[in-house]
Amino acid sequence: MKPLSLLVIIFFITINISSQERKKEIQSISEQFDEIYKVSYNYKENKVIKKVLFENLKENTLDSIRYISKILQSKNKRNNFLKDSLKIIKKELINLKSDIKSIKKETNLISLFGIKLSKIIYKLIVWITVLLLIFLLTYSFFEYKHSFIITSEAKKSLKEVENELSDFRKNSLVREQKLRRLLQDEINKQRGV
Repeated sequence: MKPLSLLVIIFFITINISSQERKKEIQSISEQFDEIYKVSYNYKENKVIKKVLFENLKENTLDSIRYISKILQSKNKRNNFLKDSLKIIKKELINLKSDIKSIKKETNLISLFGIKLSKIIYKLIVWITVLLLIFLLTYSFFEYKHSFIITSEAKKSLKEVENELSDFRKNSLVREQKLRRLLQDEINKQRGV
């Protein structure tokens, strides 16, 4: 039984020591200073610290400083990277803004017969052309209507003149026939007399 009890005691001591080491590892620097202050002893008006504790504190402090330095360096690298990225993005933004400006300017221009015109001037030209075509179409329609009326009146007049001419021909033919009969009658009278 003695070996078993000895084994159990060793086991508990080991667990206790390992838990104390874990506590030391987890403690912050401030807690470690407080711990050293508690375990140190007084000599006259001074506190005396064991060298091992002091060296452990020193090593932990240096480790913490190194760790913080690494974190600071990595954050500085990240910060520098972000600054560089920001500069690049700002340059790209300026380029994009100038591209957008030129594209807007280009989209506001329309090429007509090789001449670049703004949309407003192009629309003005198109509307003037449309209105001019409407005016010309209306003018042509009224001129056609006017000439149609004149032509139909001229046709009516022509028919009337042709009718008068045919009446005149008939009348002159009848007169001529009458005159020839009279002339023939006179000739016959003069021969027979």
